[in-house]
Amino acid sequence: MIERIVRLKFKIDKRKEFLDLFENHLKSMENFKECQKLELLQDKHDPGLFFTHSQWSSLEGLEKYRSSQYFRDIWGSIKPWFEEKPHAWSLEKIEFN
Repeated sequence: MIERIVRLKFKIDKRKEFLDLFENHLKSMENFKECQKLELLQDKHDPGLFFTHSQWSSLEGLEKYRSSQYFRDIWGSIKPWFEEKPHAWSLEKIEFN
């Protein structure tokens, strides 16, 4: 299982547009079966700062999504909305026996 966390800092005037887009995005993610979970978190102290948290069945599934035309279209449309460059982490849980 791959955990993906993305830090997104939006211009304040784009926050509502992003929330609307994300709500629609959740419905579209049903087409990417490798995505097991997708949630949005908002910083309590900074209303323009969001984090997405997703769980993927494999790194290959995540890369398939990231290379899709759908992702390129979404990313291209929101790029001007950012106040800061997004940061992303792909993490794999380490199990100890």
